[in-house]
Amino acid sequence: MAAGCGLTIVPAALAAAAPPGVRALPVRGGPQEQRRVLLARLPHPPTDPVTRVAAALRAAALDADAPAPPPS
Repeated sequence: MAAGCGLTIVPAALAAAAPPGVRALPVRGGPQEQRRVLLARLPHPPTDPVTRVAAALRAAALDADAPAPPPS
């Protein structure tokens, strides 16, 4: 960060997307990570497209957290 500070956790797959000057360092041996995906919407009943996008995001998040199958 330009101010010389900043800290976040990103999946390894996104580390390459960091802008120039930002360092991504691996973290090993820490506690198990808990991921949350939040979707904000206006306080009225969701439309069908909103419901479908929310379902797709949830499915993608669950797939991303599923353990990899053992090699065959």
